[in-house]
Amino acid sequence: MLNPLYPSDCPAVNGGGTYVMLCSPRVGRPVSGILRSSRPLGVFTHWFDGRTHPCLGEAPDCIGCGQRTPKRWKCYVMGYLDGTRRPVLFEIPADAYRASVQLSDPGVSLRGARIRLERQGPNANSPVRVVLGLDVCPHGLPDGEPDVLRHLCRIWGCAHPHDEVIKTEGGSADA
Repeated sequence: MLNPLYPSDCPAVNGGGTYVMLCSPRVGRPVSGILRSSRPLGVFTHWFDGRTHPCLGEAPDCIGCGQRTPKRWKCYVMGYLDGTRRPVLFEIPADAYRASVQLSDPGVSLRGARIRLERQGPNANSPVRVVLGLDVCPHGLPDGEPDVLRHLCRIWGCAHPHDEVIKTEGGSADA
């Protein structure tokens, strides 16, 4: 699976809009909600400086590759957190993705499904278990597919592949 992110000089997406946080379970604190995404988006990542960063390709473009930190695949789906109905991106590790028949089946639409993520052990890095309920109706969800990649780019401070890099030095956008 190709990594959808790439290095660019373009600044992070800014200028309003809804800020969406990443959501993953902690030990003894599962997370659950309703999914708005139809399918998960897979991204290769690195863990350094106490957080997840996207893999941007090979060094020197990618700091994680330059530091030789392991590359890990994760997938992300957008939804609403139970209780608050706050929009979030649920972060799902590769093992949990592979263990879930519905997540890994490209013919299954996840839109409107109930999701629950929970740690299966006493450690912060214990395996995650995904429980999906596909019998929920998508009534009340906004129309259209959410742009998960755009939200990830905003969180991680990298350019979205479809954004133009506009140089403003000297007042010209053509330079």
